[in-house]
Amino acid sequence: MNNRQLSFDGSMCHDIANSIINELKPIIEAVIRKEFEKLQSDNVNEIPIHKEKRGMASIEPNCKDAERYSTTQTCQLLGLSYKTVIKYTNSGDLVCGFRKLQKDKQADNSRMKKFYTGSAIKKFWRSRY
Repeated sequence: MNNRQLSFDGSMCHDIANSIINELKPIIEAVIRKEFEKLQSDNVNEIPIHKEKRGMASIEPNCKDAERYSTTQTCQLLGLSYKTVIKYTNSGDLVCGFRKLQKDKQADNSRMKKFYTGSAIKKFWRSRY
């Protein structure tokens, strides 16, 4: 192949590309116009702009002060993940208690289970809001 043939092939490719672009231009413009009109007619509130941030419940947890709640229940009441509740517990921000499991009450090597009182949950929530 010589240089003359390469330049000829290059200009041919350029011409073909331009003709394809010219053919597609009205189609693309029509699709864009249609989508734009659709967006204008839709209710703006239905278009998600940002994802909601996850975080602690903005309403005070509805729990009884003296009642005991498991870690999972505490997560649900506060709107936090299990990992986050454990993090706050380990840092001392969220106070928990421990109880022996029912079947192991007489055993020396009894296992302990965490619980959170309603008052501790509310106290933690109030410290954050």
